[in-house]
Amino acid sequence: MNKEQGAAYINAQVASALCELASMQAANHLANTQETCAPYTEQDFINIPNRFGIHHNAILTFFQGCD
Repeated sequence: MNKEQGAAYINAQVASALCELASMQAANHLANTQETCAPYTEQDFINIPNRFGIHHNAILTFFQGCD
């Protein structure tokens, strides 16, 4: 995979992560308006970059393998 393909892949992962984050925020907001427990905790939000492989070290490692 060349650097342009790598950047496209990472951008796709970021877009997916943002969609999931928005969904989690909406679920928590709905729970707050209904005065129920939020389904997602702070740790759930913190874990998103790791789940999608888009944390700092993952990105650096990814690009070390690109042509």
